[in-house]
Amino acid sequence: MTRGLVSVFLLLFLGISRHSSAQARVSDEHTVPLRQQPREEIAPAPEWRWYGWQTLTSDGASLATLMTALYLGDSKVLAPASLVGLGFGAPVVHAWHGKPLKALGSVALRIGLPATGILIGFSAARRPPGGDYGNTGALEGIVGFGAGLILASAIDAAALGWTRAPERTSATQLSLLPVLSPDGTRGELRLIGTF
Repeated sequence: MTRGLVSVFLLLFLGISRHSSAQARVSDEHTVPLRQQPREEIAPAPEWRWYGWQTLTSDGASLATLMTALYLGDSKVLAPASLVGLGFGAPVVHAWHGKPLKALGSVALRIGLPATGILIGFSAARRPPGGDYGNTGALEGIVGFGAGLILASAIDAAALGWTRAPERTSATQLSLLPVLSPDGTRGELRLIGTF
């Protein structure tokens, strides 16, 4: 019984597929081709350049200054200068690249994430019940502040540190290059150009 049903289904399937392919051949023979439509030119995707390394360099220099201030015990000059560099160094880089909204976003990241880290650190501190003794949560707050700064720096460089590359021009450029021999006895003036 099941063999018979399978055979019937196979015959029906083969018959339907032959009928549809025959109809397709007939319809192909009697169709009029459409005019070829002109293809639209697709503009190439813009090139992007990453300048996040500059924000990371600013953060690294500020962090090195902060570590030096902590090592030397200088809390009056170096420490505040390094904190200003951590908070506003990268936004200045964004502004230099002509991205004022990214600069504001960078300031928001650099204030918001460390502040959130401090709050999370203070709330995570274990304080003994009753009494005023024990853990104040200062260490956890400092760890949260540091984690917020690192996260802000990473997000800033990875997400905000991009700009469109300027379009290349095919204009001829010429420049002069003075060259002095290694022994210092001979000098040249070379003409270099791109065409």
